[in-house]
Amino acid sequence: MAVLLSALFQGCEKEGLGNAGYITLNISKDESVEVITTRAESETVFRIEVVNAEGVIVASYEDHRELAENPLRLQPGVYTVKGSTGEEGGDAAFGKPVYAGEDEVTVEAGKVSSANIVCTLSQVMVTVESSEEVDASFKEIVVTVTNQEDFNTASNLIFSSADGTIDNEGYFTCTGTLNYKVYLVNQDDEVSDGDIAGTLENVKVRDHYILKLSLSGDSNGSAVFPGVDVDESTNDKNYDIVINLNKKAKPSFGLTGFASEGVTRVAKGTAAEYRMDLTVKGGLESLLLKHKENTLSELGIPEQVELVGCTDQNIANAGITWSGVEEGATDGLVIDFTALFSKLEVGSYAFEIAVLGKQYQLVERKFDIEIIPDVETTSLEADPWGRHAFLYGIYNTAQQPSGMGFEYKKSGDASWTKVTDITLDGKNYSAKITGLDPRTEYVFRTVSDKEPSNEISFTTLGADQIENMSFDNWYMDGKQWYANSDLSADHYWWDSGNKGANILSKVNPTSPTYDEVAVSGEGKQAARLETKSVLSVLAAGSLFLGEFGSVQGLGASLNFGRPYDCKPLSLKGYYSYAPVAINKVDDKEPYKNMKGQMDICNIYVVLADWESGSFAVNTSTGTFIDFENDPNIIAYGSLEDNTNTGGYKQFEIELEYRNNRQPTCCVIVCAASKYGDYFTGGEGSVLLVDEFEFTF
Repeated sequence: MAVLLSALFQGCEKEGLGNAGYITLNISKDESVEVITTRAESETVFRIEVVNAEGVIVASYEDHRELAENPLRLQPGVYTVKGSTGEEGGDAAFGKPVYAGEDEVTVEAGKVSSANIVCTLSQVMVTVESSEEVDASFKEIVVTVTNQEDFNTASNLIFSSADGTIDNEGYFTCTGTLNYKVYLVNQDDEVSDGDIAGTLENVKVRDHYILKLSLSGDSNGSAVFPGVDVDESTNDKNYDIVINLNKKAKPSFGLTGFASEGVTRVAKGTAAEYRMDLTVKGGLESLLLKHKENTLSELGIPEQVELVGCTDQNIANAGITWSGVEEGATDGLVIDFTALFSKLEVGSYAFEIAVLGKQYQLVERKFDIEIIPDVETTSLEADPWGRHAFLYGIYNTAQQPSGMGFEYKKSGDASWTKVTDITLDGKNYSAKITGLDPRTEYVFRTVSDKEPSNEISFTTLGADQIENMSFDNWYMDGKQWYANSDLSADHYWWDSGNKGANILSKVNPTSPTYDEVAVSGEGKQAARLETKSVLSVLAAGSLFLGEFGSVQGLGASLNFGRPYDCKPLSLKGYYSYAPVAINKVDDKEPYKNMKGQMDICNIYVVLADWESGSFAVNTSTGTFIDFENDPNIIAYGSLEDNTNTGGYKQFEIELEYRNNRQPTCCVIVCAASKYGDYFTGGEGSVLLVDEFEFTF
């Protein structure tokens, strides 16, 4: 759906919009950065953006030499010229340093102004070094570094001896801190994970942090001895991470009754045993019990208590007992919760245990406890959709009760509908119920041949269609066609690239058609998307839920998405495609090699919960939805075709849900040329779409 206006400046000159000035370019790289990046290049190619005083990109170049050799003609004013290497790697990446710089230039009529840009490293560099003794002592060495508080995949770099990445140069967006942790496997296959960790403060752009791993002979001291040696002339910062070979294994938990992960569910008044047996090979230093539960506080259990040396009888009276919890103890440490759990009322509780060894190895575990009614089965939760729902329950007896299943009804109804077709997962079980009414309150309960359990209410989601999914309604505003009955807030759902294509001439790549419809009848229309050329620049026919923003330099800004809170199963409809061979391509890989290949159409659906309610696309800066990694995407589905369908063909795009969150917005995009955003496609490719509908 690219809308390019590369001929805009030539057009302005011909129309005589007044005296103009020119910008030319001098750009260089700060050589002092080389001592940080240690990257050798014969010649660096910079990406250039020219931004006016209003913040609008008026021109951009993938190769700075184009501007250096051919001055840019502009109207008088103040402009910011920005240069970067264009090797952006996100929050963190190996081998992708980004150099950036900018210069403010005043353009005067009849004069040539020069933008002088010095680009320096705009990130933080990290490398890892390990001594020969460390390499010989461990089968595997892994150092994970992040510029965030949490070690999440988006901002992690993992330096590993297993795959050779330990020798790589890592580059991070500067956030002011770096966090690291070390994972080790010794020659006896004993694992140390996360004992050695730390935070580097006051991190600055262009800093190079060298994490040096070495060995210590200290048998009792800390695992980490951070020391810093700073050479300000090069921004190199050496951090020594000292590994203690004599450290014992980390503290470990042996659990009786507790779930190894997730929620531990306990029947009210249970007589079952719930205890922890701790092993601390390095000797116990501290054992903390922590919680934030009013109920536990009222029973006499402090929110935080050190159990080593503790003599508080109130805790024992509440139902928590311990034995063998003495400083220096290595095993035989027991914490017993059996009596406490037997007296707790139905509800949810949580607490933490923090074990610290003499060698400063800290292990923390959080335990979520749910006290459930003492009946054969318990209702847990419902996952409602538009016309169906998933019900979840658990049985509390040693053996599966006879007659086990679910019952449900509309709130206020007298009679129940029973469901016995269930799926078992251990003691947990579930069922899918269908034929429900949208946006309606229901109640369900688990049942057996004995008494029914607790009741839980839920409300189904909507099962709404998007306005004008039949594409029967169209509106002409100026030179542009819109697939809406009008452009009021209530009816403005669909947009296209027509607004950008029509800036210099009347060209509508997207338009209504009366005679090429999938379903005939009075007033029936369809959408016709054709890839065209606008002043020799490709403009792919497109149609999308959202709103076209504005022309941005050589591209355009668009807002993808409209408010939507339903969870459809699929999008179905009709499409007809008549592709031609790609004859216009972008000059970058992989698009420049697509010339002569058959064009591809694309229809896709995204359900998401972006905070802004939409996604801001910018084809000029290359800002697009990251379908694979965007954490706000709830569901996605797509269709692609490069064949001539010979007329309308029915389709159904099944939506793949990645989580069970409720969407707040929906994106549907149709494009006659899939790579139109990258100015690659075939002039004359035609996509017809008609009679879209969500299924529930």
